[in-house]
Amino acid sequence: MKAQTVLEKFLLSESKELKQSVLNRKPYLGIPYPKLKNISKEIIKDDWIEFLNTNDCSIYELEILNTYVIGSIKNIDCALDYFNKMVYQAKEWSVVDSLCQKFVIARKYPDEVLNLLENYKCVDDEYVQRSVSVMLLSHYNNETTIDQSIDMIKSLNHPGYFNKMGIAWALATFMIRYPEKVLLYLMSNECDPWIKNKTIQKSIESFRIPDELKDKLKELR
Repeated sequence: MKAQTVLEKFLLSESKELKQSVLNRKPYLGIPYPKLKNISKEIIKDDWIEFLNTNDCSIYELEILNTYVIGSIKNIDCALDYFNKMVYQAKEWSVVDSLCQKFVIARKYPDEVLNLLENYKCVDDEYVQRSVSVMLLSHYNNETTIDQSIDMIKSLNHPGYFNKMGIAWALATFMIRYPEKVLLYLMSNECDPWIKNKTIQKSIESFRIPDELKDKLKELR
């Protein structure tokens, strides 16, 4: 199914008014995410390769549909290829997050995906580096990979807000299961002070972190 067909048959039938956003986001139609998820299922049942190959992602909804369809790919080599292309194309945090969170094949092929993420650590782009953090917190928060995940987080150095927020989000997520490992990093000279404080803030706001740990984190501010 060509992307133009999807636009005309599914998206414009929901909303014909193209809106402009003040955020770093492409023009959008304002279609709810559950509806986009249902549309993606129609694409996947049809010819999803044709959709991905003809999608110029000219509007926000087409970008989000791209992330849903990429997340459904079962062949690891094909999935990595389309994921890699989308990572370099995405320039808005919610598109990056959708792409990474939907990329569940990473749990079946953790090493192959980690090898790809290694390539992004030094890319001078805050959204590419954010993709590393969001992938790690979404699929690599486990006993086998937590040390490698934190090491990769340490290597992300783009000063952009969305990269730094991604790092803080990842560390706060890791804090829930591996507080000792995260605390060790927060108390080191390696950790950026802004990221440290934002991690502490997000951890304190979490309902999944016990009060005694929150008290300890408050002392680190």
